[in-house]
Amino acid sequence: MQSFLDSVLDALPGWDSKPGSYVFVLPSKRAGFFLKNKMAEKASGPMIAPEILSVESFVQDIAGLSYAPSVDLIFKLYEVYLDTPGDGKESLHEFGQWGPMLLQDFNEIDRHLVDAEALFETRAALNELKHWTAADEPTPMIKRQLEFWKSLLPIYKGLREKLKATGVGYQGMVYRQAAERIAAYGQTHPDTRFIFIGFNALNTAERTIIRHLLDEGSARIFWDADTHYLDNPIHDAGLFMRQYRKEWKTLKGQLEGISDHLSAPKDIQIIGLPKSVSQAKYCGELIQMLKNEEPSVLGKAALVLSDESLLQPVLHGLPGSLNGVNVTMGYPIEQSPFAQLFRLLFELANEPSFPRWPASRFLEVLAEPHLAQWFKSQGFHPDSIRPNLLRNNPLYLDRASLIEAGIPESVLEILLPKAADLLPLPLTKFFLRLIEALRPVLAASNQLLELEYLHHFHSLFSRLEGLISEYTFLSDIKGLYGLYQQLLREEKIDFQGEPLEGLQVMGMLESRNLDFETVILSSVNEGILPSGKSNNSFIPFDVKREFGMPTYKEKDAVYTYHFYRLLQRAKRIYLLYNTEPQVLEGGEPSRFVHQLKTDPLLGPSVTMKIISPVITGRPQTLPDIPKSQGLLQRLREMGEKGISPTALSLLIEDPIKFYRKQVLRIPDPISLEETVAANTFGTVLHQ
Repeated sequence: MQSFLDSVLDALPGWDSKPGSYVFVLPSKRAGFFLKNKMAEKASGPMIAPEILSVESFVQDIAGLSYAPSVDLIFKLYEVYLDTPGDGKESLHEFGQWGPMLLQDFNEIDRHLVDAEALFETRAALNELKHWTAADEPTPMIKRQLEFWKSLLPIYKGLREKLKATGVGYQGMVYRQAAERIAAYGQTHPDTRFIFIGFNALNTAERTIIRHLLDEGSARIFWDADTHYLDNPIHDAGLFMRQYRKEWKTLKGQLEGISDHLSAPKDIQIIGLPKSVSQAKYCGELIQMLKNEEPSVLGKAALVLSDESLLQPVLHGLPGSLNGVNVTMGYPIEQSPFAQLFRLLFELANEPSFPRWPASRFLEVLAEPHLAQWFKSQGFHPDSIRPNLLRNNPLYLDRASLIEAGIPESVLEILLPKAADLLPLPLTKFFLRLIEALRPVLAASNQLLELEYLHHFHSLFSRLEGLISEYTFLSDIKGLYGLYQQLLREEKIDFQGEPLEGLQVMGMLESRNLDFETVILSSVNEGILPSGKSNNSFIPFDVKREFGMPTYKEKDAVYTYHFYRLLQRAKRIYLLYNTEPQVLEGGEPSRFVHQLKTDPLLGPSVTMKIISPVITGRPQTLPDIPKSQGLLQRLREMGEKGISPTALSLLIEDPIKFYRKQVLRIPDPISLEETVAANTFGTVLHQ
């Protein structure tokens, strides 16, 4: 099988004779890495590789602006929001609920070169019509809403001016400036050949850039598509490329790189399994089966996760006999065990009853397993003081009661914030002190993974410390916690490995331009693949259509292309979906599954299966307790004293539990009761 990247290089016979005159532009950096490897295989000798860029890096080079970090953008946007006229400005925490959505709208507006002034005026006018009233004056609430919609254009302009002054921009702003500067950029690179590879859904700025270079004769573009869906006028996978073929006169109605691989023989298995964990486990079984059949097949196989939250169970389900696995996705630290610890500590700091804390919350902190070794190094054992804390069933605990219960003061100094720490900057320093206290203990026991987690949390809180020092309006813990959660979602641990060897585990977008003979695709459910309708925008659907912005229909077409492109050169395809009806995205296979079953070309290759886990029963026999003299004596004592109806009911219901509780007199474990339990109420009533 000739891969798409191989076919592109074969169509460019001069790329290795004058590599310095070529610039290759691809949708992602990962595709560029594989292209460089293909070049190394085809090169006749040592050479300096041509410049290979992702499209974002290429656009940044043209625009002369750098991409600003997402958190910095939110802060800059909030600054501009505070500077706009109007009363009743929201706090940073409240702004964080809708600010990122507004920034995303700005991105879409600029990426598609929309007239922002006309769009925001239209949006404000629509809102005025919606809130039209026969009264002379609108109500104060409606008046505030109308003022907000009118303020969006000044916020948009103010943000662009603030960012441009520092030489940075959000993604859409960089794209718009690149589209404006492409003519000058082309003149400064007259001898450069630009090769665009594997693009599909281009925004208006990208179309402007590529079309200009094509019209100037300094570029070529190769499309990774199949005639099966490209020539079908109603197939969404070829929606965008059919538009380009029709509208771009330079292409002359022909697209380079088009193939006919979907007509080759394929084995497509559509497999339904209950719940996501079953899919993860079955992926491991499939990979083991493929390895047993032919070990070399895994070198040309990919496990693609439509739902990237399945990464952790998938990694746990992979067979241990695999020689190499390359994970292209980062592991989110919000799924790490330390995330739970810092969440609990944030809750303790934000407790309304401070400096008293709910006993149940503090006991959760004591039970955190990552603190166990640190407790031990401080000469403290939580299990030894837990009964003392639970005996009186306190609802709240303070420092004095904790010290009285036996917790060393040195532990509380590190573990619990003080009143002086209840501001963003001191609280951030408090978390950094805790991390510094935990680090040597984990290092001494050589817990490398936990140390890696801790390193990323240290970087996160150091980043927070810098932001708090720079932006003075971050003044409350709620705002700090919202910012922490946003940074936590973005922070990921990169896996290290050989990217060209072994099984490839990746997300859907990372598979662009890459070809595999065996593909396992998980979570092929409606709502995940494609993601379906989404209203996370201030711009209504009809306004987007009027101004040429993408809607859910175009986004669905993007997913459709990625799905069919992944199938093009594959020989064996396993599509897994969740059959469980009790979850939001489960029970309904993706529309792509139904399309495949009815497809005249691919339908005959499809087989459907429903698989459920094997459940094995374990025969249980009640233990036989011999009637020793001691046991008989104890039963006589119980009979003479009298046996309660509750105890007799327990004897009938569970003889073993009766034996342990009534005969051996083993008490129930002490637990904290925040509300009066039924047995406690009964005991009080009897007394």
